[in-house]
Amino acid sequence: MAIAGATVTGKCKVGTGTATTLTNGTFTLTVTDGQLPCVLQVTNPADGTKLHTLVSGSGNTAVANITLLTEMTTARVLGSEPNVFFAAFDAAAATQKVTTANITAAQTAIGLVFTGTIDTTGIGNFITTPLVVATQGSPTSGDAQDKLLDALKLKLTTAQLGTVTTALASNQTADAIKQTVISLTTAPSAPPVANAGAAQSVVAR
Repeated sequence: MAIAGATVTGKCKVGTGTATTLTNGTFTLTVTDGQLPCVLQVTNPADGTKLHTLVSGSGNTAVANITLLTEMTTARVLGSEPNVFFAAFDAAAATQKVTTANITAAQTAIGLVFTGTIDTTGIGNFITTPLVVATQGSPTSGDAQDKLLDALKLKLTTAQLGTVTTALASNQTADAIKQTVISLTTAPSAPPVANAGAAQSVVAR
């Protein structure tokens, strides 16, 4: 489900900006005289939870989804909990780490981590592949990527997803984290708690 009315904050190599998501989860964020790369954070107004994404490259505009998978990508690329890095944003560190190559490597690792749990190969780049999210007014309108994100939340609880994100931020290998996921998905657990779901985000500077 799209996160509507959420605050999105962008911190870039040069400049910052804020925006608010529309009912379909999209937004346009402008950073005056800004320079990529950027780290973006969306705060869910319902419960205060935060998700992050990355924007790399050198152009004037970019498109970036903010989802559970981009949160994990951010953790892997930065080698840090996204909340922690964003709060103490370091432009030099972001410039060094947020590269297209590092993002690709992180997403490959995440795909391996979830082998046998969900199949991420069909959605391509988690950050830039167009995403259509279900909304309150159209709850069945989500595309394949949105449905995959829903499937992930059915497999793992919010706390378990946090465990995976923390592991991705560490120096653990993808195979080791995959074993953690297997243990989490096969162990008895309480039913997953519903949350607001994925938001599609459009950023322009």
